[in-house]
Amino acid sequence: MKDPFLTIVVPVYQVEKYLERCVDSILNQNYQDYEIILVDDGSTDRSPEICDEYAEKFEQIQVVHKKNGGMSEARNTGTTLAKGKYVYFIDSDDWLDSSCFEQVIPLVEDGNYDLVCFGRQFVKSEDEALRQVAEPEIRSVTGYDAYLEMMDQGWVTGFVTDKIYKVSLFRENNIEFPIGRYYEDLGVLYRILLNSNQVLLTNQVFYHYFLDNPNSITASWNQKKVQDMLEFYKDAHHSEIVLDNLQESDQHIADVYYVNGLIHVLSSIYKSGYEKEYEYIVEDILNEIKKHPLTYKDMAKQPNKMKYLLYRLSLLKFAFKIQNILRASR
Repeated sequence: MKDPFLTIVVPVYQVEKYLERCVDSILNQNYQDYEIILVDDGSTDRSPEICDEYAEKFEQIQVVHKKNGGMSEARNTGTTLAKGKYVYFIDSDDWLDSSCFEQVIPLVEDGNYDLVCFGRQFVKSEDEALRQVAEPEIRSVTGYDAYLEMMDQGWVTGFVTDKIYKVSLFRENNIEFPIGRYYEDLGVLYRILLNSNQVLLTNQVFYHYFLDNPNSITASWNQKKVQDMLEFYKDAHHSEIVLDNLQESDQHIADVYYVNGLIHVLSSIYKSGYEKEYEYIVEDILNEIKKHPLTYKDMAKQPNKMKYLLYRLSLLKFAFKIQNILRASR
């Protein structure tokens, strides 16, 4: 039996409510040259049993049961076992449009790209339809230009799950998801992009990113989450591989992305009311922002532009304090 073209890795942890929706969205694809690796990361609900039931019904599905080690370790396990030339990671509370692989895989096969990036949409229920692109477009860019596209909030997002990767990108460049860290997507994407030769981009939207999972890591904050996110933003801006590749003419784009990330982390601290507990982190963030002075116009494309304006007006902390008071009074 020949190896599949695509390996789909599904980390599974405490998702008995959502797992079937996710796996069914893969099985319902018209494209079928794939294997599915369900990595049960020590779930204590019915997720392990659901995984085994799928494996008994479908020969292209295999299950790995392991002790809990986190999302990164689960993804790394799947990548190690992958038989496909390409690998795709999907979060088990999310799901795909039924036409995703049928539309995307032929593009990858024709061009032998290192990775392909497509669109995702945040949704709160299965009733929300994906937005339709009036004029679908496809672009071929270098890995470096794809990195800049991510920095500039273009067609390349900071998420792992709206991309399909050549497995050799991970194996030949010793890239692994960082074990024991939150926001692992931030920790690998810039490395993947800067190690890529050719990247295919499409503005078509195929991925449903589910927002209403109460167990999501973004549902609450703690010191480690804050520190991990901050360190990954720093790495994406001035780690060794970035400094070796970033052209001087593109430094401003990287600075803007970095400041947007810093504002996001700072806002998350203020929103959670942890500014006193994390005082030294707040001080570090504020010092980093001051090192990269920007105008509001510079931040026009960034999702945190209004928060940056509040920061410049010295109102960001106050705004979240008022928001927290109003929330508590409800």
